[in-house]
Amino acid sequence: MAIDDASIERVRKAADIVAVVGEYVRLKRAGRNHVGLCPFHEEKTPSFNVNPARQFYHCFGCGVGGDVFSFVMEMENLDFPESVRLLAQRYNVQITETGRRDDGSGKRRREALHELLEQAAVFYRRLLDAEAGKPGRDFLDNRRVEGHLRQAFGLGYAPPEWDALARAFTRRGVPEERLVETGLCARSPKSGRIYDRLRNRVIFPVRDLRGRVIGFGGRDLSGEERAPKYLNSPETPLYHKGEVLYGLDLARRELRNAPALLVEGYLDVISLHGAGHPTASAPLGTALTDRQAALLGRYADDHGVIVLFDGDAAGRSAALRSLVGLVNTGIAVRVATPPPGSDPDDVAREGGRNAVDALIDGAVELDDFIVHALVERHEYSTTTGKLELLDELTRLLLLVKERVARDLIIDRFADKLGVDERSLRLDLRRRLKENRRGEAPAHRTGAQRDEARPPAGEEVIVRPLRLAQDVRLLLWLLFNDNERRRLLRGELEVELFPPELRPAVARALDADLDELPPVPATADLLEPQARTALFEAVDGEIHPDEREMARRACVTSLRDRARRRELLKLRAELKEAYRRGDKERVHELLERRQKLEKS
Repeated sequence: MAIDDASIERVRKAADIVAVVGEYVRLKRAGRNHVGLCPFHEEKTPSFNVNPARQFYHCFGCGVGGDVFSFVMEMENLDFPESVRLLAQRYNVQITETGRRDDGSGKRRREALHELLEQAAVFYRRLLDAEAGKPGRDFLDNRRVEGHLRQAFGLGYAPPEWDALARAFTRRGVPEERLVETGLCARSPKSGRIYDRLRNRVIFPVRDLRGRVIGFGGRDLSGEERAPKYLNSPETPLYHKGEVLYGLDLARRELRNAPALLVEGYLDVISLHGAGHPTASAPLGTALTDRQAALLGRYADDHGVIVLFDGDAAGRSAALRSLVGLVNTGIAVRVATPPPGSDPDDVAREGGRNAVDALIDGAVELDDFIVHALVERHEYSTTTGKLELLDELTRLLLLVKERVARDLIIDRFADKLGVDERSLRLDLRRRLKENRRGEAPAHRTGAQRDEARPPAGEEVIVRPLRLAQDVRLLLWLLFNDNERRRLLRGELEVELFPPELRPAVARALDADLDELPPVPATADLLEPQARTALFEAVDGEIHPDEREMARRACVTSLRDRARRRELLKLRAELKEAYRRGDKERVHELLERRQKLEKS
């Protein structure tokens, strides 16, 4: 449905941009504005600026900018109507939607899939509470998952029947293809009939950051060898397992106060939440991807991440793989290792909060863990073992983009191996160069190649268009002072401004005088360099007592400069006309020059 303009304005007024951005970015006051590290590109010096007076944001590093709606659209991967609805819900604003949906069949299809998955989650939850759900309840009782945790995570139960969900939902009129599309069911290639993907399992709904169900995981209860212990939904239009973290929808608001805890599995997350550590989340059956690391890094910037994987060799290997992506986000990373043969779920169930606290307190720094994890896998006392260790270290460092992290790791290895740090660094540098020539392209995924923004760790600066002082001041007046803008309408032509800025000037001159021109929407008309220049100019300040003087002086200065440019152009044309002997053209140009010199 289309959202009416009045509703959009009510939401815009209720959703203060500093508060909204502050949920994702750590902001600090800087004069009239707030600044922080840009969430859209990697940087070490804050260049992300939020203007509360005009309710817009802009990054002077990568050039992005906009209003509260565009920020939510970027951060939550939403379209405009979805961002309005999300903020309306968050700030308890009633909105009016009228007419037919204007967002296309694709949007309607996604909404239908979301609704179907929510219904499936209810179906599984009710089965867990029913008599048939006793096997699921027994399993959860044995794992000490209490009622409030079952409710918070929406846990459910899938019975052993091949088509319990399929039959229930087709009776409701749900098309079979829709059940297959959501990953709830699969179609038999032999019979052509659909059947439930998840059977005889405890069900873990997987939710996006907005708390909407997008897929499911299931823990097997049959004990059969051929049945996978955990089974997840397949990739669907809504569910991409490499882009979501289980439990982050609940954990993200707690990350302002404590470090993120990254664990391996569903029950690890739930048990840590139950033990008083609600910042736990987990990848979904795979090594942590770059996208998942970036997602976690967005919320864990204040207190960093503590990785808690299983205490066996496989767990340490998984932790090692996950560390690279986290390090490249620039956040602080530590590693806590449970006792051998146990996992965070065991620690939480058997020792409660005190045991988890002790485990976290014993977390080691990133470089210490990497040294220990690699050294224990190689006989580094032998020449062969040492060379194998250096080969693996080189492959790891090839993926670490943060130079400080690389240096720390190299220093620690030099100490551990008892070799000269400078010699080790030179040897590794040679190995890195050889690997980059032969292997670097293999480490870039298709998603990374397609990513529009710069890779993590690569500082990209959008240089603003250089503006004369009179142009800067006139832009400020056009977008911040309606009284002067009314006067400037009769004094300025768009052609007096640099071509790159003319769309914005035209929009400002034509905008309604009852309210200030919208900066983000106007900036969207411009190329990145001009957009950055506009945000810089508008974000300044002119004292009220100086504005009228600035208007008069800048209009005069701008016109004088335009007249000088025109005189230079006429002189060049006169020279050419004299050279050709074109008397008529010479006469015409002399008359124009005379008028200009008198003006």
